[in-house]
This record gives sequence, structure tokens and C-alpha cells, in this order.
Amino acid sequence: MDRQSFILSTPLARSNCLRAIHNAPDGYVVEIRPRSRSAEQNRLMWPRLTAFTKQLDWYGEKLNEYDYKDLLTASLRKSKVVPGIDRGTMVALGLSTSGMTVKEFSALMTLMEAFAVERGVILPDDTPRAWRKEDAA
Repeated sequence: MDRQSFILSTPLARSNCLRAIHNAPDGYVVEIRPRSRSAEQNRLMWPRLTAFTKQLDWYGEKLNEYDYKDLLTASLRKSKVVPGIDRGTMVALGLSTSGMTVKEFSALMTLMEAFAVERGVILPDDTPRAWRKEDAA
């Protein structure tokens, strides 16, 4: 049996999930959790990060998209910063966005908008804002 995922959004989906649980071999694991960020949310994030890269200097330095993703994610999650392995380096912990829920990722997108307004960054038009629709789901 391969890995299976079900979005519990309809009676049929719930029925299929229950059937899969019933037929799963002993030792398999079932996990119930909020839905992870969507591919649409992820696609909207990268043009925004590129806008920050092109339009901002961060304390005199040019940062790349991944740097801004870490900067914003650290702010959203109030990440802990610890000394790195190499002398003189610091590392922010817990910065991955791949496991974020739709709701948490929506909060990150909103933080990006606020950060852009504060810094005078013009973000690309991302209408329709599918990430907001999904937040309501």
C-alpha cells in the first residue's frame, strides 16, 4: 500500500479515508492535521520575495529571495537565534515554510504585505488572492 492523503471536505472523502484505514496493514500510521500550504500560495510567495530583493537593501546588504523568506518567517514565528557552528555566525531556528498550514502561510503573506508597505516596496499584482480564499476554508 502506498502513502495516501485525504482532505476531509466531503462525506465521500471521509468514507474513502475510513476505508483506507480499515484496509491498512498493521503498523501503519494515521495522522490528522490541518492542511499544509497550497501550491498556489507558494507560487505567490516567490514574486514577492523577488520584489524585496530588487527594491531593498537590508542594513546595507543585498539579500536574495531565500534570505528574505528566512527574515520574514523568523519574524512571523518569533524564531530563536543561536550561535552557529562557525565562529561569528548566528542561526535562526525553525524557518521552514514547507510544513506551514494554510492559515499560517496566509499570515506570512499578510506579513509580507505589511513589510512591503513599511519599506515602500511595490509588490507584483497577485490577484486573485487565492491564498486568502483558502485561509477561510
